Amino acid sequence: LAKEFPQIGIRISIEGLELLKTKFDLGFSFPPFGQFSSDNSFKYIEQVVVKQLLDNVQGRFCFITSTAFTFATGNMSNGRKESVFSNRLKAVVGLPGGFVPYTGINCVALFFDKYDKNQDSLMIMDLSKKECKDQVNSSRYQLVFSDYAIECLADGLEGKESDVAKKVSFTELSDNDYILTPSNYVLSQEEELARKQILAGDIKLSDVVEIYRAQASKTEESGETFYEIN
Repeated sequence: LAKEFPQIGIRISIEGLELLKTKFDLGFSFPPFGQFSSDNSFKYIEQVVVKQLLDNVQGRFCFITSTAFTFATGNMSNGRKESVFSNRLKAVVGLPGGFVPYTGINCVALFFDKYDKNQDSLMIMDLSKKECKDQVNSSRYQLVFSDYAIECLADGLEGKESDVAKKVSFTELSDNDYILTPSNYVLSQEEELARKQILAGDIKLSDVVEIYRAQASKTEESGETFYEIN
């Protein structure tokens, strides 16, 4: 509509949230990204919808949003922490660009279930990895997951770890300010080994990466080559 009738202003609004006053057994939501709610609370739609779903869906539900929800600060981080503290968030699944047709937006799917007071971890999966994409049937307009990705997703939702799925304790999440970005936790064997060696002090970061120093750091008098960074 916006392309064919540029003279018409298009305004996105969310309607039907009042329906969630009724209790449901299952739920699914894929709201617009980054929109503010219309109640003048300066909350993002994502935060409002998650709260409504937590309050009114008694069983399982899935919430799909942009990756920004997993790391953004401010009100968005409040919605993220509320999801974790609910003891209902069971899995966070990183989805590759192209999951939303005709876009390169990276998304995540958050899977919730019934309340579990003993929950102390959640499953984080990264299906954005190359092996999770069906290279034959996928295109720039449509993403098709590989059989491997589908199997890992099913196993991950049952609590089984794999190369693309890892159980993350609430303690580790707390240490990382409740950031839920899958790539922060799901690492390859080489990445995991390098991280452990760096944390243990066995190797220096400069041993595994090439560091480009800004011109302003020349006064440190370390390194032989300096790069101007604009």
